[in-house]
Amino acid sequence: MLFAQDEPPLPQALLVVVDGELDRTQAPHPGERATQRSECDVRAGPEVPQSSPQRLPRHRAVDQICLDRVPLGPIARGLRFRHALAQDRLTLPPFHAASVPGMTEVEGQVRVEELDAEREARRQLALAQIRQYPDPVLRMEAKPVEEFDDDLLRLVERMSTLMIEARGVGLAATQVGILRRLFVFSPAEEEVKAIVNPQIVRRSEEVDVDDEGCLSLQGVLAPIERAVSVRIEGKDERGKDVAYDLEEFAARAVQHELDHLDGVLIIDRTTPEARREALATLRPRVVIG
Repeated sequence: MLFAQDEPPLPQALLVVVDGELDRTQAPHPGERATQRSECDVRAGPEVPQSSPQRLPRHRAVDQICLDRVPLGPIARGLRFRHALAQDRLTLPPFHAASVPGMTEVEGQVRVEELDAEREARRQLALAQIRQYPDPVLRMEAKPVEEFDDDLLRLVERMSTLMIEARGVGLAATQVGILRRLFVFSPAEEEVKAIVNPQIVRRSEEVDVDDEGCLSLQGVLAPIERAVSVRIEGKDERGKDVAYDLEEFAARAVQHELDHLDGVLIIDRTTPEARREALATLRPRVVIG
């Protein structure tokens, strides 16, 4: 059996009414940064508690939150990587680079392949630990990493495992509720890299439009314009300087993950028509019958 008897159950589904004003328009070009920020004084610790019905008044999600309006504010401000909440820490076995499946086909930011029952169950378990739209943490800007310690190593290992099990090709720390500037990605088959405090120092003038998906916006594909090639610099999980010259798919992947660290989603980068279709897909429907 995949799950032991004492394994925590998957979280219950929550019907959320998505507000039409939930999202604001972000910078239209990959090289631009959003200049407008909410006047709300967001005082968040490294880890943001998972949203719950009690924290969403009238079951309506909001774009940004002030933790002084949330009962767990004093706790959240003191959380560190090792204090991940129980619902974010369902056990997954560690992975090895050799266990990364061949990327025979990638649709958006997600691997497309037929899975057996066990691997599909593991995928669902991993997705249950990844924050889903419209979780407010996906709209928060991550802070630079200052300490390269065992907590950071454990976080990178956990994120790498989740990315692989969820069949993704990239995962940002904000997607697991950690407001720190790092992400993991697969630049090639059977390869997983982590980059901390990433910065794109060069972009090509040539751009391309292609469909992108996201582990935090399941079921959505949207056309996004990205630079065809980039050079990204930062540090690895041990504090060593790293730099990658990436093209096409890998370049698109790191631009996507860097957006996550700035609170930007693919629905902010796409066309108005594709955005409307995406929001319709994300909006829960009540089925009577």
